[in-house]
Amino acid sequence: MARKLSKYQKIVCDYLADYAQNRNRKTTTYQFLADSKRHHYQVLRMQWDKNVFYCTIIFHFELAETGKLWIWVNNTDILIAEELVNLGIPKEDIVLGFHSPEIRTHTGYAVA
Repeated sequence: MARKLSKYQKIVCDYLADYAQNRNRKTTTYQFLADSKRHHYQVLRMQWDKNVFYCTIIFHFELAETGKLWIWVNNTDILIAEELVNLGIPKEDIVLGFHSPEIRTHTGYAVA
């Protein structure tokens, strides 16, 4: 199990770090956050619009001790679960946490 978790952690961290790094602009900053101890991973978008500061969670993933990768937040039009499958995480180990359990049974991904 530890080997699988380590593999998934590397895939997630590499993907999210790359995503954040390649989207920074003059007025918008993307930041990758990793809590490797508790296994939570996020990308934040921070920007100023006139005199108002905005901070938005773009992605939030949790790697559970059960070996499942929970996708809690995806505020993009990217089919992130499909991309993670293409990077080596099997569908049965990905949970679309932003859907209710009833909806998850119809997604082709793990329910819990």
